[in-house]
Amino acid sequence: MKFNFLIIHFFLIYTILAKDEMTISEMGDEKKKKNLGQQAANIAQKAATDAKAAQDAMQQAGAQAARQVKTQLAEKAAEAAKSALAALAGKEELVQKLKEQLKEAEVVVNEEASNLQQLQQTVQAASKAAQQAQTALKLLQTTLQLTQGKCCQCKDIVGKLQLITEVNTDIFTTLNDIPFVVGDNNAHKCNTNKKGNAGNSQHALEGSQDQLADKEELVEAAKGRVDQLNKDLRLAKIELAKTRDSAKKAEQSAVDAKQLAARNTNRKKRSMLENVNIR
Repeated sequence: MKFNFLIIHFFLIYTILAKDEMTISEMGDEKKKKNLGQQAANIAQKAATDAKAAQDAMQQAGAQAARQVKTQLAEKAAEAAKSALAALAGKEELVQKLKEQLKEAEVVVNEEASNLQQLQQTVQAASKAAQQAQTALKLLQTTLQLTQGKCCQCKDIVGKLQLITEVNTDIFTTLNDIPFVVGDNNAHKCNTNKKGNAGNSQHALEGSQDQLADKEELVEAAKGRVDQLNKDLRLAKIELAKTRDSAKKAEQSAVDAKQLAARNTNRKKRSMLENVNIR
């Protein structure tokens, strides 16, 4: 609009001067006519120069605004790239932590599984010992029933009970040290002692079975944690890949925006130099 105003202003001045020139021509003043014509030419030239300057100013203002916007966009792109890289670092740290936790959980599973296997062997041994103790008790009861009401020598009783000792040596290692005396009372004492050994074996078996159940629950819980960590790790790796791709795109966008802003700055400098050279 400023340019159009200057053009109109130029033509108004030129029209007025033209009328003045006609008046001077009628008066026959050639010298004044020449001066006024030169003055009009100067005014026209100045008006054209001002109009060109106004147009250049408008273009420069538009270019300056565009450069400012592009610079701001480049800065925003750089900030977005930084945020994407920070998110990427966070995902990488999460994946690393999950890997470490998974490794530790697998170690726990292996250790507890080994302990479980040993405990299972212990329970099997205890179960076998309990069965042997029950068998020994039955044999002893049968033997005592046979000796009740009869007078038997200690040597004879020991000979009978040696068969039981062979069945379970660990339970009856002190058998030969027990003083045997003729009579039903001592036979009853031996029977009670062997019942106690069988009961102890059964009690040990029940305790081992309880420990085995607890250990099995612990192993299952450890395996469940390993499974969950594997799932979490798979999801984290997928998210990491997506985040890495987004970070690369953000970095590239920031580089492109920065280069575009730099090209506009270089164009401005070249334009300014060209204007200086023209003048």
